[in-house]
Order: sequence, then structure tokens, then C-alpha cells
Amino acid sequence: MARDIPDIEIAPQPLESYFQRTDPIVGLRFEKADIVAFTLHELQFEHCEFIDCVFDESTLRGSSFASCRFAKCSFKETRFIDCRFSDSTEAGACAWELCNLSEAVFESCSLGLNKVTRSVAYMATFKACAAMGLAFDADVHRKVSNRLIMGGVTFLDCRLQYAVFAGKDLSESKFENCDLRDASFARSNLTACSFVGSAINNIDVTEASLDRAVLSRATFDAFDFGAPRSYAGLCISRDQQDTVLRAFGIEVMG
Repeated sequence: MARDIPDIEIAPQPLESYFQRTDPIVGLRFEKADIVAFTLHELQFEHCEFIDCVFDESTLRGSSFASCRFAKCSFKETRFIDCRFSDSTEAGACAWELCNLSEAVFESCSLGLNKVTRSVAYMATFKACAAMGLAFDADVHRKVSNRLIMGGVTFLDCRLQYAVFAGKDLSESKFENCDLRDASFARSNLTACSFVGSAINNIDVTEASLDRAVLSRATFDAFDFGAPRSYAGLCISRDQQDTVLRAFGIEVMG
């Protein structure tokens, strides 16, 4: 039986007044909350909205956010440890819109089917996260005046099957020891990206740039070298040579 979705009301009290609650906080909108350098544990939010809130340099542990929406929020240098942002259903996943995740760290978090749109994730790090079906639309480099400061995003030991990273400049990012099966990087700039040790079977790199990308120790049954826009300087390991040669219809004899 599907749960009723509550109407969202403006919270009658400041966000910090709810931090001692042990029961779920349901159906509230929090606006312009200033939660800087807090350490928070085991919070539970369901169907809540956070608008224009600042969580910079805070640490959240063991907390859950089901069907929540973050809009125009700042999470610079925020650490999320063992937090859940999804109940493995699309309806239970969170949405992040116009958020700043610069240098944020997500460790052992559940982010399945979350949608990150028009956000910034400069030097953000995701470690040992379950993020199947994640839709990632975030800038990973910093723009200062007319200069582009390279940063990238890092995913380590993450489950990213069916994740979508399409159409983004992800150059110099790391996707290492991740499960990227059936993920989409179509039309993305993957220059100098590292996919070391990742499972990349059926990955979509249509019209992507893979120049100087590193696929060393990545596992794949086949690779369509006609799909990327370019792959000059692509780096592979010795154990991958036969698979790559077969992709070009080349057989080694002797």
C-alpha cells in the first residue's frame, strides 16, 4: 500500500530546534537556516524541503532524508557519513537543485535514484556509496571570472549502475573501483579521467572525449571504440590488450 504524501508546511520553529527529535520530521519546509559547523547524529526527515539553507563545514552521521528536496543550499566542506537519501524507490529519492557541494564528502551513503541538477560539486568526494541510477548534473570545475580552475569529482568504491553523467565536463575526475555497468557518460568530456579498477561493461561513451583517460585494470567484455569522439593517449593495462585488439578486429598470432 502506497503511503500518503503529506502537504508541506512552513516549519513553525527554526531547523536547529528539531535536532533533538528522535521521531521522524515530516512534511516541513525550512528556509534560510544557517547550520554551519554543526555535528548532527541520527536525524530523520521525510518529505521535507530545505530552501536557501547553509550547512557548510557540518558533519551529519547516521541520518536519513526520504523524499526530501534541497534547493539553493550550500554544503561546502560538509561531511555525510552513513546517511540515507533514498529508500531504493524513485519516490523515496532526494532532489538537489542549484546546490553547492564543493569539497563535500559522502561516505557510505545511500544516494540511489537521487537527482542532482544545475549544481556545483567542485572536488566533491563520494566513498563507498550506493548510488544506482544517480542523475548527476553538476559542474566539477570552478569558474572565476574568465578562468576555469580544474577540480573534478571523485567516486571511490561506489555502486553506480545505471547512473547518468551525460553531457558534462568531468575532465580529471576519478571513478575508481566503482561498478559503472550500464552508466551513461554520453557526450561528456572525460579527458584524463581515471576508471582504474572499475566495472565498465555496457558503459555509454557515445561522442565522449576519452583523451588520456586511464582504463587500467577496469573490467569490460567489449568496448566500442567507434562510440567516443576521441581517445588519444588512452591508457590500458597489459591484461586488457587482447580485449582491445579484438575490438579493432585484430588477432595476435604466435
